[in-house]
Amino acid sequence: MDKNAIKKFAVWARTELIARVSLKGVEYGITEGNIEDANVDSVGGKVLTADEKKQRQALIAEINDKGYKQVMEEVAYTWFNRFSALRFMEVNGYLPSHVRVFTDEENNFKPQIITEAIHLDLDGLNMEKVYELKDAEKTEELYKYLLIVQCNALNKILPGMFQKIADYTELLLPDNLLREGSVIQQMIELIPEDDWKDAVQIIGWLYQYYNSEKKVDVFAALKKNVKITKENIPAATQLFTPDWIVRYMVENSLGRLWLEGHPDVKSQLLPTEEEQSAYAAGNRDQEDTKWHYYLEEAEQEPEVQTQLAEIRKEYAALTPDQLKVIDPCSGSGHILAYMFDVLMKIYESYGYTTREAVASIVENNLYGLDIDDRAAQLAYFAVMMKARQYDRRFFSRGIQPHVYAIVESNHVDKFAVDYFCNGDMKLTASMDTIIKELHDAKEYGSILTVTPQDWSALYDRFAEITEDINMSRETALRELLPLVQVAEALAQKYDVVVTNPPYMGASSMGSNLTNYAKKQYPDSKSDLFAIFIDHCEQMTRKNGFQAMITQHTWMFLSSFEKLRAKLRNICVVNMAHLGARAFEEIGGEVVQTTSFVFRKAVLNNHNGVYCRLVESTTQQAKEDRFLSKRNRYIAQQIKFLKIPGNPLAYWVSDKFANLFEKECVRDVATACIGMRTGNNDRFLRLWYEVENKKIGYKYPSAASAERDGMKWIPYNKGGEFRKWYGNHDYVVNWENDGCEIKENTRRVYPQLGDNLGWKISNEKYYFKEGISWTVVTSKVCFRRYYQGHIFSNSGQSVISDNSVLLDYLTAVLNSRISEMVLAMISPTLGFESGYVNKVPVVIDKNRECECCTIANSNISISKIDWDSFETSWDFQHHPLLRKVPTIAEAFDQWQSECDERFNQLKDNEEELNRIFIDIYGLQDELTPDVEDKDVTVRKADLGRDIRSFISYAVGCMFGRYSLDVEGLAYAGGEWDNSKYDSFAADKDNIIPICDDEYFEDDIVGLFVKFVKTVYGADTLDENLKFIADALGGKGQCLVDLCLAQARVDEGGADTGVVQRLDLILHQRDQRRDDKGNARQQQRRHLIADGFARTGGHHRQHILPGQQAADDLLLPGAEAVVAENFFQDTVRVFHGFLRYIYRCTDAQNAQNLISIPQNRHFGQKKASLCAKVCNKRSFCPGRIAFQARKCYNENTYLHATPQTARHGPCNVKRSIYNMQQKLITFAVPCYNSAAYMCHCIETLLSAGEQAEIILVDDGSVKDDTPAICDEYAAKYPTIVKAIHQENGGHGEGVNQGIRNATGLYYKVVDSDDWLDTDALKKVLERLTTLVARGTAPDLMICNYVYEHVEDGTSHTVRYTNVFPQNRLFDWVHVRRFRPDQNLLMHSVMYRTEVLRQCGMVLPKHTFYVDNIFVYQPLPYVKSMYYMDLDLYRYFIGRADQSVNESVMVGRVDQQLRVTRHMIDCQDLDALKDQKRLRAYMVHYLSVMMAVSDIFLLLDGSAEAHAKKAELWQYLKDHVTPGVYRAVRVNLGGLTDLRFPGGDKMVVATYRQLRKIFKFN
Repeated sequence: MDKNAIKKFAVWARTELIARVSLKGVEYGITEGNIEDANVDSVGGKVLTADEKKQRQALIAEINDKGYKQVMEEVAYTWFNRFSALRFMEVNGYLPSHVRVFTDEENNFKPQIITEAIHLDLDGLNMEKVYELKDAEKTEELYKYLLIVQCNALNKILPGMFQKIADYTELLLPDNLLREGSVIQQMIELIPEDDWKDAVQIIGWLYQYYNSEKKVDVFAALKKNVKITKENIPAATQLFTPDWIVRYMVENSLGRLWLEGHPDVKSQLLPTEEEQSAYAAGNRDQEDTKWHYYLEEAEQEPEVQTQLAEIRKEYAALTPDQLKVIDPCSGSGHILAYMFDVLMKIYESYGYTTREAVASIVENNLYGLDIDDRAAQLAYFAVMMKARQYDRRFFSRGIQPHVYAIVESNHVDKFAVDYFCNGDMKLTASMDTIIKELHDAKEYGSILTVTPQDWSALYDRFAEITEDINMSRETALRELLPLVQVAEALAQKYDVVVTNPPYMGASSMGSNLTNYAKKQYPDSKSDLFAIFIDHCEQMTRKNGFQAMITQHTWMFLSSFEKLRAKLRNICVVNMAHLGARAFEEIGGEVVQTTSFVFRKAVLNNHNGVYCRLVESTTQQAKEDRFLSKRNRYIAQQIKFLKIPGNPLAYWVSDKFANLFEKECVRDVATACIGMRTGNNDRFLRLWYEVENKKIGYKYPSAASAERDGMKWIPYNKGGEFRKWYGNHDYVVNWENDGCEIKENTRRVYPQLGDNLGWKISNEKYYFKEGISWTVVTSKVCFRRYYQGHIFSNSGQSVISDNSVLLDYLTAVLNSRISEMVLAMISPTLGFESGYVNKVPVVIDKNRECECCTIANSNISISKIDWDSFETSWDFQHHPLLRKVPTIAEAFDQWQSECDERFNQLKDNEEELNRIFIDIYGLQDELTPDVEDKDVTVRKADLGRDIRSFISYAVGCMFGRYSLDVEGLAYAGGEWDNSKYDSFAADKDNIIPICDDEYFEDDIVGLFVKFVKTVYGADTLDENLKFIADALGGKGQCLVDLCLAQARVDEGGADTGVVQRLDLILHQRDQRRDDKGNARQQQRRHLIADGFARTGGHHRQHILPGQQAADDLLLPGAEAVVAENFFQDTVRVFHGFLRYIYRCTDAQNAQNLISIPQNRHFGQKKASLCAKVCNKRSFCPGRIAFQARKCYNENTYLHATPQTARHGPCNVKRSIYNMQQKLITFAVPCYNSAAYMCHCIETLLSAGEQAEIILVDDGSVKDDTPAICDEYAAKYPTIVKAIHQENGGHGEGVNQGIRNATGLYYKVVDSDDWLDTDALKKVLERLTTLVARGTAPDLMICNYVYEHVEDGTSHTVRYTNVFPQNRLFDWVHVRRFRPDQNLLMHSVMYRTEVLRQCGMVLPKHTFYVDNIFVYQPLPYVKSMYYMDLDLYRYFIGRADQSVNESVMVGRVDQQLRVTRHMIDCQDLDALKDQKRLRAYMVHYLSVMMAVSDIFLLLDGSAEAHAKKAELWQYLKDHVTPGVYRAVRVNLGGLTDLRFPGGDKMVVATYRQLRKIFKFN
């Protein structure tokens, strides 16, 4: 089956049909904004027939009741269902006329019904009309007429699918159905004819895919806190169940009930071992109908066998026609159809004929319900087609199935009720109850509880009135009969209930559903699927079966503990525990499922069969594992009661379960949550970002830290997978006992008063020693820490005053025992303190000392490893500093030490596992083995360690480190020159990078000197070559430079390794203070006051090395100090040399900047002296590197000035190859779980060239934070996850810029995506341009609007504006059309351009994308345009920020953005760049016009006043020339100051909106 073709058609068909149906509405004077009077006799000059007038009135009434969009959606869906049903019937030969409706016999789009029109024999066909239309050659009109007649004729045999079309659906049947590209033509062309042979599959996938885009819209609304309404529940929750899971559920419930009562037919219904083996191997016969997914009962104890024997006697007494089965959430009917198949086998085994069996199944056995009318239609159709499959004459038998859509009683006709009850008190009471209980039934669906009634009396009355002539008869049959049918289906008990219920958390539910759930289902109210578990048990008869597939969270989470307690009253027969990716349509770890079969009977000590399939990662792999009979467990439910919280941990042994009867962590210590600062950006820093003397290490209390004036305290915040010791990265502002944090908490949460424990939790445990771990992780591990720390909510802690106990608990928690326990009680990604508290603790006094000794050894080993890298505050010196003549020997020794540590730690961990396995008595359950990947000390890595050696060397050059003292030599304060005897720190604190010996203290000379000092002069060449080789050849430029320098030092000739050039850098300040407020920009200050306190040096401005390389030879460069050479000196050198080839003529010669620098940071501003060089092709130059700080070779964090400046966020950092990423994609996410994965997957196609920063903007309504972390964990070299308090879209973009390491930066909204083919081409071109040294400042591509409202798309391209596929500047830019502007969707800025321009987008403000595009433009010197449709952007949804009504409501935010744009650039300064200035004036004019228009649409006096104020603001803040330029542009056209001018503006806007569809 071609699912891609089905999806393509269904998704497109929904949009197309809604548009076509809506267009038909326009013909009858019905639009969303206007409906002409319902009683008119003509519309638009067309006189209405009596039928049309009646249908139109019915349509208007329906719109008034449900709303325009809902009705158009329903009509489109109805026609989609009818078209699908007709296509299935014609392909399978099920049409009674045997005349194809859509194709001819060869499946060509030539409807046979047209050619056979005069020979048709259809009920209701007016042959005179047929002849009339044929003679007039009105083929389209004829076809529509025949289609309607065919549907009406089918009403007799399929009334549930083909209702009489004498209603408004006929009125809205789209025109031009025979045209090329119509829905019918596309259905035939796109979906292969063979795919229509299986009703269940084709209908199921069509239903799922048809709803897919609506589902996206529903979840998009959810992120704006729009709850899921009753109309949208089906789209939000529909999921087509995999076929094998349906078979498993039905065979093990309905099939089991029959086989247990009739064991003699097992051989007929179950496969032999040989048949099963062949089936599992993939050798499957289409005619094979045996039950291959049936699980045999586990061996039971005698007591249970006796109980089962009594139950089976009841089963044996049943005859097939007595069975009642239901799917209460039938969807498209997949489960119902397979229950039909299984029932057929049951009937056949009992001796029924096929015809008898089919009739009985439809009449007696099968029931289906669904909240969605269209789904119920499809389920009804699936059952009828299944009956027709078995019985060719079934349609003629007049039998209808019990498959219904849930109906509401809200608008029942009172006169019809009175007529129906006819004064009968019993009937009246019954109907009153039914009407009351089905009020708002669509809100609740099948979870409604309905009181049983005398159904026979009710149906007798319906039979009685069938031939009545009372005027209320038809209304009673139309409105009341469905109510009674649904009520009966809800009220009665069933032998078997099988379903895949909707999955919807309580936070997504509407208020009515939420309140009903709390009242009726208090034990399961957290999710709709859990409510259905509860309710389906109520629907099941005693000893009946309940089979379901649901999310697996109910098995483990504490919120479902009471629901699990109810399992004592039922029996788990078996379970297929599926885990993640059971549905091929759902990727990722978020939706994890389990399928199970319950028997409603109390069977103590019953053994259930559990198939563990969670390790398999695809739908097919799970099915294969199920059939292979691997990973099967036998477990008694009573075992679960022994485990805290009663999780269904079926895979653990009795011995393991008995552990929970012992003491646990909470009995001997306290595991607890920690602090949530409320603003990590403000209150957290990495320890090397702040002044070292202000960090309070190892303080026993807040009071002692406060006494000594300490501001920053070590902060446990989780971190990477690392056991025993480490992840000491952060410090928190706890000055004056956390005064600022507490004040901020009171301000943000005033309702807390002085009770701040909800946010600043467990403060009494701060500064105490303990054990920490990372809460959100796929694999948990534990780290020991000592006094002086505060802990966070993401790095929770175990606290005790007993140090020995903490050592012992660290050993227990890092053992296989704890690993298995936590995986059992919390199989999700969250390991909160409540779970850790439940870990059993057995303290063996005889072995406690041994365990603690080994644990302390492990802690010590891990600490040595952690402290060997510069990211540790206890770092002493680089591990390659050794008294040996070569760095190769030093590395060999280091490698041996690392291997020894690694092996020792692994041996120790395995020894602890052996001890604890022995103590806990789990020798048969666990092995002590530890995999290498789980040993968390680092092995030697030549490339990484050489890079860190270069980093350390630069640190020594600046004086942060010294070869004569351990640890930090200088981190602020007074300079002590006596510390630098062996290798002197650079005198002026500036390290130039040059291509020749222009400066004595350039980077080459200093690095050569450093290597000489450490290893001696005799081995210099050998050591330099080793360094280059270790860097994989990337260091060859460096070694050439160093060797050349060495030869010069020795008096040799300069071989001229490289050509000369100026390396000029430019940078513009963009800083914030501690409170996050923007500081005034200072363009030419080399040292910025208040800058990010990097390594204790507060007053320094840092530009990353790679960004420096990217800025070479651009005109108008500004003097700047740069650093981060340590990241990868060789890479930076290599980048600089590549840029040489830009400089090929005299015009590229630049000023040589020499920057004297005062060593004591913050003492003075830097002085700036510029020396002008002679104009020549190649000029010597220098790049100044400054700052004594801790260089971090493992992350890009310090390559980003903004990151250091603002302080770190909760960034999921990764250790990876330090080659700079080509591009950073920033994806702001706010409650985006429903659609963000699609966006991210398209970005991942860029591979390792890309960095993807997922900015979770304080999401609380869904799984967005977990999805971000999941991607960061899964793609550690590509994805970073940042979690921030809600700051709006703009702050998400800001956060991305602060943390971006890519050469280019692009924002992609989480509900949009990129075309992967176009993206590949763009990245290939950028790679080429970068390699050539011609990387543009701005890359431009097209973007595509997808207009939801009319189903059209519109591509904005710039072929008339920009040259294609070459570099250009503003001189080459041509005129923009009115519908063309550069938007955020079309641009990729070089990251450094965004930083230079000083742009900070306002928080909590819409429309800031205009600022994003506008403000950087003057800094763009080179551009490149590719005619590719890269960005896909949906527009036109009612909830979007660019929707007209939304913009009117948010006009104040539009004004704020416009004022920002007025202020952010001096357009008069661009007079020499006329085209740039003209475009920016035009852009500003557009913003003024947009603001004017939406103020005019508001129309209030206040809005008019704001309009005048905005123009006055412009006048006051720009020069007269700019003001005039804006007014004579588009802006002036919206500020018409004469009577009627405002109306003219609005009318013009309306017309332009229709043409250009810009919102």
